Amino acid sequence: MITIFFQLLFADENSINIEPITVEAEHLTQEYNNYSKHDLEVRDIDSLDDLSAVLPSFSVSNYGSRNVAFTSYRGQANFMTTTSPVAIYIDDIPLAYVNTFLTHELYNISDVNILKGPQGFTTGLGAQAGIIQLKMDDKLVKEAEFSSEVTMANYAEKSLVLHSKTPIEDGTIAIDTLYKQGDGFTKNLYDNKSLDDEETKALSVRMIKNIDNLKLTFLGLQDFNNDGGTPYHDNLQTPFVMNQNVQGYIRQNNLLSSIKLEYFANDYVFKSVSSFHNYRSKELLDGDRTPENFLTIDSDENYKEFTEELSMQIQKSGWELLSGLFFASRYEHTYTENHHYEYLDTNGYRIWQTSQPEKSFALFSEYAKNINENIILTAALRYTWNEKDFNNNINQSFPIEVAEYGFLNTAYPHIIATSHWQKVLPKLKIAYKQDNANLIFLQYAEAFKNGGYSYDDYDIKTLSYDPEESKTLELGFNTKWKNSLNLSATLYATHVDKLQVETIRSDLSSYIDNAAKADIYGIESELRYLFNNNFSVHSGVGFIHSKFDDYISNSNNYSGNQLINVPQYTFQFGSEFSFSKNYYLDLVLKSNGKTYFDKANTVSESSYTYVDTKMGYKSKKFSWNVYIHNLFDKRYLNYIIAAEGFNAYNFGEPRRIGVSLKYDF
Repeated sequence: MITIFFQLLFADENSINIEPITVEAEHLTQEYNNYSKHDLEVRDIDSLDDLSAVLPSFSVSNYGSRNVAFTSYRGQANFMTTTSPVAIYIDDIPLAYVNTFLTHELYNISDVNILKGPQGFTTGLGAQAGIIQLKMDDKLVKEAEFSSEVTMANYAEKSLVLHSKTPIEDGTIAIDTLYKQGDGFTKNLYDNKSLDDEETKALSVRMIKNIDNLKLTFLGLQDFNNDGGTPYHDNLQTPFVMNQNVQGYIRQNNLLSSIKLEYFANDYVFKSVSSFHNYRSKELLDGDRTPENFLTIDSDENYKEFTEELSMQIQKSGWELLSGLFFASRYEHTYTENHHYEYLDTNGYRIWQTSQPEKSFALFSEYAKNINENIILTAALRYTWNEKDFNNNINQSFPIEVAEYGFLNTAYPHIIATSHWQKVLPKLKIAYKQDNANLIFLQYAEAFKNGGYSYDDYDIKTLSYDPEESKTLELGFNTKWKNSLNLSATLYATHVDKLQVETIRSDLSSYIDNAAKADIYGIESELRYLFNNNFSVHSGVGFIHSKFDDYISNSNNYSGNQLINVPQYTFQFGSEFSFSKNYYLDLVLKSNGKTYFDKANTVSESSYTYVDTKMGYKSKKFSWNVYIHNLFDKRYLNYIIAAEGFNAYNFGEPRRIGVSLKYDF
């Protein structure tokens, strides 16, 4: 195993070339959708949660804070204490704790690959719905390069991004920095100040060395988020106004470091990626969201993990094999949460102190063979093993009990527990490929999500939950025509056993239970058409049917209800038009279908649509643009906390108008 602890402190002009979205094959066994730097810029994809403007059936929502975000993809979603159905890799570093990176700024990313469907047969991390691979620029330079980008917008938003590349012997050092600040969108009437202001400082240092057949990549990445309070709104009539006596804050520190070793021979590639990830978060929240001192919540989370992923890929004439192993040790994961309340001149508290270290191990292998010049048969297996330790202690004192909010002087035992799970997962795929331009495939694959413990639960009866298992069948195709049309579509059906479902109590604690069964099916399609070098259109649509098939909880029958946080459809349409040699105009329309936020299907957000647009100028060294996000200032809900006894609302971003300037030296 190889590891490094690398801590970083802050202190000729042509017409716009419109690049197509492509569906490519890295090797015989895996197709993926690639979105270039140009694609990300056109659609204003600045962070991971913006990917919903590109990827059908995919959405990211949050509680109103950057440390609690959730994914929904192909009808499968996650919650605060459950594993995401989507895994993330950044420069081949596996991010098992996805929630901390869902709002990660893509300031140092060159392009994004999306692997769809159940994963874990060619990667160390497994996933039920797909993998997002964030790629950094591997291009080596012979001369130093430097660029800067400045952005300013309403709500006092401003950012500065600096990129540099410096040649060294047999390699390159790349340094990327980001500073971003804004007032947020919500005003606090209590002190007449902004409630949800944000500040981000980020630094990425990467060194690439090529020595004969060996390629070494060293990466150190650190970002700090220093944000204001969380805007949990009670009133739908005043979406960006609150009145609470606690300002609140969210402070995050993410550190990633890695060494990647790649050895290239005639017909095989060996890869080793060793990484260390440290995440720290502190939060203060006005729990009652009023000018009173009734409930204040503060929390502290600390997470440290080491991972090692080894793989070997062999490519021969007519067949290919990729095999590997993965090990992860989350040797420290502590969480402390304090609920403090004042009631009738008395003070009470409940303090959770939780430790939940975890170990994971996986073996994976995928074999692909050309049956003939057109037909490829793929078979794969994955073995996964996981162990979680749980140590939970609750101390509380309520001079006056308030049953409505769960403030009761109940004695809770000190719980120490260990659970482990293991599973063998198969995959079988047959594909018909013609001229590297047309592909039809049929695939069956199984996926597995670990069980666990709810770290902010206090009821021993609901503290633990079981693993979730899924089986997915896919039929899809993609085609290209004369380098102008790129069309892909996939029909999928997923059956889930023991689906993990979250319930939030009135005091904002939560627990997970397991639905017996759920059925999900849908269709998604992406299209890109280039009329000429100056004009193109792109679109993506996903229709999702997701229902509890058999789910009875606390004597309530939820069978037939729609799954939580899964939109009934997603739709994106955009156009790119360049004119007068260097000027361009981009337009993107984004729509989400009706979404339910509770298992009883009594709390929902209706379908909504908003439009983004951008106009700018681009030359070889200099570019500028003026952009408008949410052109018509559409009001919509990004997420609803459907708690027992009340709802709290997080609104989507209002209209933002900004200008961006970029210069390459």
